[in-house]
Formats: sequence, C-alpha cells, structure tokens
Amino acid sequence: MEEILEEPVSEDVVVELIIQRGLRAMLSDVIGNVEPEILLESIFQMAEENPQFVYHFTAARLRDGASTREAARRQLGFIKPA
Repeated sequence: MEEILEEPVSEDVVVELIIQRGLRAMLSDVIGNVEPEILLESIFQMAEENPQFVYHFTAARLRDGASTREAARRQLGFIKPA
C-alpha cells in the first residue's frame, strides 16, 4: 500500500481503506444501475428512518452548491466583486 500512496501507512489505515472500498462497491452493486425514481424513493425512505441526517446532509449540499455557483458567477463577471 505504501508503494501506491507513496508514504508510510499504518495497518489501521489500510484496513479502513479496504473496508471503505468494499462498502462503496456493495452500494454500487446494489444501486449503480437503478432508475432515478427508485433512487429518489430510497432517499425518501432514508429520510423517514433518519430525518435529521438526511435533511441536514441535503441542506449542507445545497449550501455548498449555492456558494460554488455564486463563486463561479462572480468569477465569470455576472456578479460584481464585493
């Protein structure tokens, strides 16, 4: 693993990377080719199970996107610099 990352890595980090990779692969296998309507319904069901997490996560992504869009618009000259 050190050869790939080009720095020393602890055994705990390697195990964590392997677990993360496995979990991502599992999710990809399950929902990788699912229709958008089914994914949306899954998100609704997750929100019913854990509304605080889902809506907090959604709000944070919307805030991130809004600041990114504003920065891009400012950079392109659509908004005067502050």
